[in-house]
Amino acid sequence: MQGDAFPDLQDVFNALTKDEARCSASWEKAQLYELGPWEFLSFARQDLEEGSERGLLNGISNASRAIACRVDEILTLANLRPFVTRERWSLPYKLEVIKKLGCPAPNVLRGYITSIRNVLEHEYKRPPELAQIRYVADIAELFLSATDEFVGRGYMRSAEVVVEHEERAGERERWKETRVFPGESFALDFEVEIAVLKLSYSQFERINVWNRRTTTLSEQKRRLGEPIMRTLRLDNCNKQQLVDLVRVLREKSTL
Repeated sequence: MQGDAFPDLQDVFNALTKDEARCSASWEKAQLYELGPWEFLSFARQDLEEGSERGLLNGISNASRAIACRVDEILTLANLRPFVTRERWSLPYKLEVIKKLGCPAPNVLRGYITSIRNVLEHEYKRPPELAQIRYVADIAELFLSATDEFVGRGYMRSAEVVVEHEERAGERERWKETRVFPGESFALDFEVEIAVLKLSYSQFERINVWNRRTTTLSEQKRRLGEPIMRTLRLDNCNKQQLVDLVRVLREKSTL
């Protein structure tokens, strides 16, 4: 045990990175906004079909909105919205964070698209040629397609991380052989609406009994002591630890 600070995000992350760790999760699909990124991209395509200067301006604005909307979806579903709001993250910083979450965020998103948008919105120049804006819309479409899987799962409502350690010698009888596998378990419950994470830690033993007479194998799981529970406000957590934890949970979890 690690005293009053146990369990914590780092403890769960350390458990997840062990080779013998198993992780399962439950998800809840969610529609976060009335207008989604694919709708903004559709608007951009319609704007480009118009072909006028107004259409070109609207086209690049809507393509940029498609990207910004998808980035915000990713951060919200990763339970990072409290940090985004409090610290007023810029789009370039948001893109760096989603890259750490394991999502593709090529430099062209930050460089090319942001630079064109800034020229239009702050220097009040005429829009680039149609081919350039179609290129921006194509980049947006590739980005949405590459991140659909991340968003498609929705919120991670709960997860369990189980680590089973090496076998400990059990009892040997004439007709029975007992094998004991000690382990530990972390249960995570995300209360998304109030930005809270509830952590629970417990130790257990998995006991296998091989009966030579009947040639049967029975298994039971015994919890050792009461679980240790802790409630964390997400906006009080270490931001980098939360990002790392969400990334590995998503990588290792099974449905």
